[in-house]
Amino acid sequence: MLCFEFADRLTAAGFDTSRVTCNTLDPGTVNTKMLLAGWGACGIPVKKALDQTWLATSDEVEGVTGQYFVGRHNRKAASSAYDAGARSKLWGILSILAPDAAAIWKQL
Repeated sequence: MLCFEFADRLTAAGFDTSRVTCNTLDPGTVNTKMLLAGWGACGIPVKKALDQTWLATSDEVEGVTGQYFVGRHNRKAASSAYDAGARSKLWGILSILAPDAAAIWKQL
């Protein structure tokens, strides 16, 4: 939800996607020490958990913003993530919690 709000605000402020993009992803289930200790091996090895790196560096997503990825594929997020009223409410709460950051956004 917050990622989509960031992407929309950056676009509205005139930031071209050649300068900055804002996307999100589901990293999947990764066999971290905590997962292994609690549930056993039920995900992918840590060394193969590179979707974050792919999303940040791949030419495949150059210029793409405001999207949600699962397994390196663009997917639709939960419908609540696109709810403008809920996003505005979240933005308001975060602006109260981080007033200095909110002030910077207001300058854009």
